[in-house]
Amino acid sequence: MVIAPDAELEIDKITDDLLLHNVFMRNAIKIVKLIFTLLIIIGCIQQDTVKDRRNNLSDLLIFLSI
Repeated sequence: MVIAPDAELEIDKITDDLLLHNVFMRNAIKIVKLIFTLLIIIGCIQQDTVKDRRNNLSDLLIFLSI
């Protein structure tokens, strides 16, 4: 099957756009996870009791496993 050069270029452009979007979304998810991780760690540091810190750390481990 022969594809016209214009169509082939268009397919390549769409493919490149999708790959860039996929990389952007993965990086955005990593940044959001990092922000929430830092917020949870800051919350752990500010907790008064060790029990509260353990609860928050377990929440952090559950969040990071997603």
